[in-house]
Amino acid sequence: MFEDNFPESLKHLFVIKAPKLFPVAYNLVKHILSEDTRKKLIVLGANWKEDLQKYIDPSEIPMIYGGTLTDPDGNPKCESKICLGGDVPKKYYVRDQLKQQYEHSIMVNRGSSQQLEYEILFPNCVLR
Repeated sequence: MFEDNFPESLKHLFVIKAPKLFPVAYNLVKHILSEDTRKKLIVLGANWKEDLQKYIDPSEIPMIYGGTLTDPDGNPKCESKICLGGDVPKKYYVRDQLKQQYEHSIMVNRGSSQQLEYEILFPNCVLR
């Protein structure tokens, strides 16, 4: 469905350092991809840094990935342009929220009902 509505949103899809299970997984899903999309998939092997430069100018590839691009301060990871991830801020943790939500459980038999009342202690909490 996505391909039908947005047919040219993908120019190339590069797969780098694919795990050994990748061919099996790809064989399972390739039948649902259009031929045009399958042609855009490029699996790069051991010489991926050199092969990537056949598609992307080296001046656009960060130095750590085989190109020549660096940050203005010379950082080869280009952290001013690429977010490399990091620790998840504690405000996004849900473990404590889940403990509050799962303090007890009940079983409701077929044909019966149960009404529960909860005080919402913080915004955006999730009831499960």
